[in-house]
Amino acid sequence: MTNHIRSFLWGVVCAVFLLAGGFFTWDTYFDGPGQTPISTTNSIPPGTVIIEPLPTYRTLNGINVSFKGKADFQQAIAGRYAQDIRIISFRATGENAEESSIKIVWEDGTTEIVPAGVSERNLGAEKRAKQIIVRGYSMHERKVFRDSAKSGTLNWEIHYQPIDK
Repeated sequence: MTNHIRSFLWGVVCAVFLLAGGFFTWDTYFDGPGQTPISTTNSIPPGTVIIEPLPTYRTLNGINVSFKGKADFQQAIAGRYAQDIRIISFRATGENAEESSIKIVWEDGTTEIVPAGVSERNLGAEKRAKQIIVRGYSMHERKVFRDSAKSGTLNWEIHYQPIDK
C-alpha cells in the first residue's frame, strides 16, 4: 500500500471510533429516556423581585416641512408637560435659515431658544416644558426695502417624556 492510502484508512478508522464514542455518551450530555426531568419550580418567593415599567417617551418630528418666510409650528405635547427633552436633530434650509429655532416655554414661564443645526442635545431632565414651538425663518433681508419671503424647509426630531401632573 502506498503511504497516501494508509494515511487515509487510519483517518477513517479514527473517525469511526470517535463517532461511536460520541453515540455511546450521548445520553450523558443530553436529557434522554431514563434520566430525571429538570425541575421547573420557582425557588424565588413572590414579592422579591419588583419590576418597574420604564418611562414612556414620545417623539415630535417633522420631515421636510416646507414654509415660506416666517412660520411657527406649535408641537402637540401628550400630557400636560414634557420632561427630559432631547433634541435629536434640528436642521433648516433656506435663505438666512440659521435664524430658525426651537422655542421651549418652561413651567415657570422662562423660555429657552435652541438654534438650527443642533443635534444630540439634552435639555434639563428636572425641568418641565409646557410648550414647544419650532420656528422657521427664510427671508431675503434688505437694508432699504422690505424683506422678501423665501421658501425653506425644516427637519426636526425631539424626544420627551409626557407628564400629566
